[in-house]
Amino acid sequence: MKILGWPKGAAQLALASATLAVALPGQACTPPPLSVEAGFARAHVQHLPRNAKGVVFLPLSGIPRASDFRLESVDDGRSVALRIRRIEDTPWVRIEPIGGFEPGVRYLFRYLPAHPRWRHADAQAVTIDDATVDSAGRYALALAPQTVNRVVTVPAGASCTKPIPVVLQEFAYAIPPALQRYQDALHYDVSFLGATTSTLARKDPMAIAWTSGDNPALLSWLSWNTPYPRKPRDAVIAPCANQWRRVPMRARISFPELDDRRHLTREVSMDLRRAAAGECGPLEAILQSMQAGSPDTVLRQACRLSLGFGVFGKPGRPADIPVEDFERSLEYPITEMTPTCEMIVLAQLWRGAARKPDQAFVNRVGAALQRGFAWVDGEKREQTVHALVYLLDQLPGRFHHGMARRLVRPMLPLLVDELAAARPRRPGELARLIAAAGPLPAPLRARLASVAAGASTAAPHARTILNHGASATLRWPP
Repeated sequence: MKILGWPKGAAQLALASATLAVALPGQACTPPPLSVEAGFARAHVQHLPRNAKGVVFLPLSGIPRASDFRLESVDDGRSVALRIRRIEDTPWVRIEPIGGFEPGVRYLFRYLPAHPRWRHADAQAVTIDDATVDSAGRYALALAPQTVNRVVTVPAGASCTKPIPVVLQEFAYAIPPALQRYQDALHYDVSFLGATTSTLARKDPMAIAWTSGDNPALLSWLSWNTPYPRKPRDAVIAPCANQWRRVPMRARISFPELDDRRHLTREVSMDLRRAAAGECGPLEAILQSMQAGSPDTVLRQACRLSLGFGVFGKPGRPADIPVEDFERSLEYPITEMTPTCEMIVLAQLWRGAARKPDQAFVNRVGAALQRGFAWVDGEKREQTVHALVYLLDQLPGRFHHGMARRLVRPMLPLLVDELAAARPRRPGELARLIAAAGPLPAPLRARLASVAAGASTAAPHARTILNHGASATLRWPP
């Protein structure tokens, strides 16, 4: 797999980081192995039609010598004469058997000289089918009906990765029926209007992303490491806060082992500004990812940083996470997915509980929430409010009222402060939490009365609390 159009060294770094994200889901920072972009870059291609010309090799520079390679029949070990040709407009060369391939024969291509570590293989074996194919035909891009929210892993520094929430648009390639058998052998080169080009081999379960100098908020890489019932082969991703309403894209598809033709698709456009649920953030990304795949695995990968490497980083159950781990991450919610991860895990622990959850545990979580809420501001407070409302919605019915009060009561003064801000974030959700905290002390009630008399977006919510209390604001019984 080769990425074109990246700054020197960037493709190697991105590939190393993405590989780490897939292979080491419990690790956040691991030095990537040193390697050089060279070798049989398309070694995943193991079957070719009888009219194929050869296999693809990525040299360090220039055109290697034919004597640097050995080509032999696997069945009888006989050596086969070969030649090397440059594939125009690519960094690749093609190693071709003189006289062509014989159907039914399995060939082994090997690079002979010693060299430092390469990222790609030194050898490639291919079996030649009896059929001949033509790459001519109709090629097209097809977009999934809507975008979705997902958690993905991206590089975070020279040798680290982190999970983040994104908007994701799946797409698929339509290729001629004659090439369906070789769809994983085709090379797919996607380009975007106003953005640099990223090229990925179809075989790898990676998604397509892009960078743009005019829009630096766009992600530069995506490692698709969350298991789903059906892994999308290709997707475009962007941060939740992106403003891309219309993103034109087209693809150039080729079969470099077969011929030198490149087939250009018609342009299609996608809207990345709006996710399927109408909102995009850590909560939506984790929940939608859990619905699409294994909830436990998604939580392990999405929350491995915010809940530490302890029990959550190795086999075990969320129920085994000690309260100290929740306290630590709630008091200092510094990761992208904190405190949302904690709220979702707690919801799993408490939802449908057969017995009343431990009061001391709930009290310690509530106190840690208060300390963390006091420590952060802005978007992190908004994320906390949003996730806490979700948690309260999931509490078991028998103990809903008491648990909600223990969780929210310590935060009450800070929640009222947020609702009284000139431009409060999520005023409806703030009001629900305030109502869940129980009776208002006189000073806080007076402050809410001042908000209710004002003209901010919080005024109607403040009036609801003052006039009706929890019964009109909350969905759970008081």
